Amino acid sequence: AEPIQVIHPTMDNSLELIDFQSLPDGQRDKKAQTKIDEMAAVPFDLAAGPLVRAAVIRTAETGCYVAITMHHIITDGVSMAIFFKEFAALYQAAATGLGVALEPMGLQYADYAAWQRQHINDEAMTGQIGFWRESLSDVSLRLKLPVDKPRPAVVTTNGSFIEIDWERDFAQCLRTFSQEQGVTLFMTLLTGYQILLSRYAQQQDFCIGIASAGRSRSELENLIGFFVNSIVVPCRLHGNPTVQKLMERTRKATLDSYANQEVPLETLVDALNIPREMSYLPLVQVAFTMLNLQSGEVHQAGDVEFAPYLVENKTAKFELTLGLNESPSGISGIFEYNSDLFERETVAHMLDHLREILEAMMEAPEQSYQAISLIEEKELMERLDLDAENYECVLPLTPMQRDLYLESLLHPERQQNSLGYTLEIHSVIDPLRWAEALQQVADGHKALRAEVKRCDLPYAEMAYQTIRRERQIDYQFIDLSGQGLAEEAIWKQVHATIHHPYDMDNDPLVSYRLFRINDDHHIFAFAAHHMMLDGVGMSAHARE
Repeated sequence: AEPIQVIHPTMDNSLELIDFQSLPDGQRDKKAQTKIDEMAAVPFDLAAGPLVRAAVIRTAETGCYVAITMHHIITDGVSMAIFFKEFAALYQAAATGLGVALEPMGLQYADYAAWQRQHINDEAMTGQIGFWRESLSDVSLRLKLPVDKPRPAVVTTNGSFIEIDWERDFAQCLRTFSQEQGVTLFMTLLTGYQILLSRYAQQQDFCIGIASAGRSRSELENLIGFFVNSIVVPCRLHGNPTVQKLMERTRKATLDSYANQEVPLETLVDALNIPREMSYLPLVQVAFTMLNLQSGEVHQAGDVEFAPYLVENKTAKFELTLGLNESPSGISGIFEYNSDLFERETVAHMLDHLREILEAMMEAPEQSYQAISLIEEKELMERLDLDAENYECVLPLTPMQRDLYLESLLHPERQQNSLGYTLEIHSVIDPLRWAEALQQVADGHKALRAEVKRCDLPYAEMAYQTIRRERQIDYQFIDLSGQGLAEEAIWKQVHATIHHPYDMDNDPLVSYRLFRINDDHHIFAFAAHHMMLDGVGMSAHARE
């Protein structure tokens, strides 16, 4: 059967009255807050209704809580602001005995719903679906964030949130920076959010859901109803673009998405025939919203002041939702998370990293986004179990080094990243002095004292170069004299010390071998993984 909405001519306006004034002073607000949380958690019966509940909880002669609970199917963020504004005006009118003239409603939500269903298959909507089919053809439709808990077999909606309160000066810096870059504040924040998610998931393409108010026509601006629609912003961070270039990409992707916002997300999922998996939300798993509402301000209705009270949310519509609100006092909001996937500490750390990313973007927009560090060297050394007494510093891998490191991890049996050179010396050599000379060369070059350490932090690089203050070289003197080996056998053994696969976690990445063939005939073999040295570097090493 097809569900339909039934509009009642009037609403049961019964108001639950609760009085906690008899409780001790220190318990009244706490008891009221507990009661509000309990009321918010009571499910609605969509078939029986009503879908709005109201209660007044009195805690003092001059103070009370007004708890309004609505099902999301009949409201959204803009609607709640409209409701609050009209409620304050009507309360003041009733308290003073003066009339109030609310703006007449030419349309109601049911008219909008009928219009939307009528136009779901028209030419304009078909064209927008075609846009989405092409726009999403080359991006991953699943963002695989590392989670703290085993992923449930079926998506859950248990959640919580962390409050955000960024001060006025920081907000103004972001506004000024956005203007300088030719983008909106929304686009700047969305770019920072993309970088955060990319670093944690180690993905360079994915989708973020953003909220569209769904009120593209003036006659819908003052209606209460569920107009909001989640639209998709495809995120592409390939090629290690600069912050400026990435902001340009975000600007274009955002404008394109808003230009094709009429398609409901559920319709888009069906139209694109996206495979469903019970443990993931289809198409978008994370969301970003930004409003410009004065919802946190105190409103006056005659002698009564209305101030909002933030209810502890116990649900999450997505795995993560960054919800921000811009106001003259700064930027506030919440970072909502699915508590069956993430620990609060992890999400708090992510929020700290988001702020660091935004600050780094403003400080150096010409830098590549991957150059933005989310971890300080002190913390990194602790995570890698390094002590400052023995290690000089920790350095990120260059893009080329990272590629070579990945290649060796994926194909540990291959030898193409092994480099080296040999010197054939027809002279008497003191092996100990030869080793001393090699040690002196290594002491003077960080690359020859470097190790590569894996890092399992999701927001950090996969591996780092760690530079020892002092490092004993991997040197062996091998005496082949008197063994009667043929020249071919000797050189086979020499070359085997250079050309071999590397165990990136255990093998030394630079090594030295001195072979004695006889008293006045020696062969020196120098071997290194390509990520440590190149041909020019080896020539410089031989000269020293």
